[in-house]
Amino acid sequence: MVAAFRKGLGETGFVERRNVMVEFRFAYNDNTRVTDLLADLVSRRVAVIVTPGSTSTALAAKAATMSIPVVFSVGTDSSGDRARHQFEPSEW
Repeated sequence: MVAAFRKGLGETGFVERRNVMVEFRFAYNDNTRVTDLLADLVSRRVAVIVTPGSTSTALAAKAATMSIPVVFSVGTDSSGDRARHQFEPSEW
């Protein structure tokens, strides 16, 4: 997934360490770490938070900040997913 993320950045003109910096944080399936990891990113005032693969992490990111955009992906149909409804633009 990281390789695909980097490839997508490159395809849109972003080159790591040249015009974009990517910082990774991993909870390693330990949900107790997620809040601390997100707090660290928020304190660093990152431009965007990406939370691939986990609805609960995406919702935690939304709860951690109202000013930093959260980009998320999950491997299910999100049309009925509670995350999709939690991230409606009208709430921003």
